[in-house]
Amino acid sequence: ITDRKLFKKFANYIKKSIYERSNNIALLSVIETVGIYFMKELPGYALDLVSSMNLIYLDINRYVLLNPDSQMIDLRRQIFQVVGIPNKDRRYKIDDKCNQMLQVYAFKSYFFLNQQQQEEYNSVLDYLYSIYAEDTYPNENLQIQKIDVRNAIISRLNNQDDVIIVEPKIEGRAKQINDQRISEASKSKFINEKINGLASDIKENGFDLQKYVNTVNVVLEKLGKDELLNLQYEKIIIQMIAGLLHKSDITLEQRNFYIKEWLIRIKKVFIINLILLK
Repeated sequence: ITDRKLFKKFANYIKKSIYERSNNIALLSVIETVGIYFMKELPGYALDLVSSMNLIYLDINRYVLLNPDSQMIDLRRQIFQVVGIPNKDRRYKIDDKCNQMLQVYAFKSYFFLNQQQQEEYNSVLDYLYSIYAEDTYPNENLQIQKIDVRNAIISRLNNQDDVIIVEPKIEGRAKQINDQRISEASKSKFINEKINGLASDIKENGFDLQKYVNTVNVVLEKLGKDELLNLQYEKIIIQMIAGLLHKSDITLEQRNFYIKEWLIRIKKVFIINLILLK
C-alpha cells in the first residue's frame, strides 16, 4: 500500500456506505473480510460486528460451512452422487488469511488498537456482558469471553523465551460448556481417525476381519450413551455394522450383538425421519 492515508479513507468510505445505504446483511461480510485481511493496516475496522450476538452466531455458522468436517464432506459427496453432479473441487478458493472466525479476528486485532480504540472495544464487551448474564445466557456469555482480552492467559510455547501464546480465559458456567465441547470435539476427532484409518488400511492391504471388528468395537465404546455423538455417526455405524454382518467368519455371539446394535440404530433413524416428515 503506497498511500496509506488514501487507502484508509477509501476503506472507511466503503464501510460507511454499507452501513448507511444497504439493507442486505450479506454485505457485512465485505467489512469482515477487509478487516481480517488488513488487520494491521486498518486496526479495528470490523470490530463493530462483534457488538451483535446474532452476527457472531451467523459468522460461526459461515465458518463451519466453509470448513466442513470429514463427515460433512462425505455427506456432500453422497448428495452430489445421488443427483448426478460430479464431485468437483470448490470453484472459489478461500484465502487462508481470511479463513478465520470473527471472534478470532476480534481477539487478535485488539493488540493493534490504540488506547482509545481498546477502551471503546472494552465498553462494547461490558455492554454485551450486561445483556447476556452468565446464569441466564451461558452460551452467549461464552462467546463474549472468547473475545475478551482483558483476562487473557499468557504462556510460553514449549518454554521458548521468544514465543508466547495469548488465549482467552473462560470462567464460570461458560467454562463448563466450553470444556464439554472440547471433549466432544476430541471424541469426534478420535472416531474420525479410527474410521479413516480403517478405510485406508482396507484400501492398501485388503479387508482384515479382526481389524474391522476392533474398529467397530472401539467406535461403539467411544460413542457410549452420548446422544448427540451417536446421532452424528448413526448412519456411518449402521453401514459399518451391515458390512460386518455380511461376513460369515464372525461368531454367533458377535453376530447377535451386532444385529441388536444395528436394529436399535435403524429404529432411531426411522423415528427421526417420521418426526421430520410430520
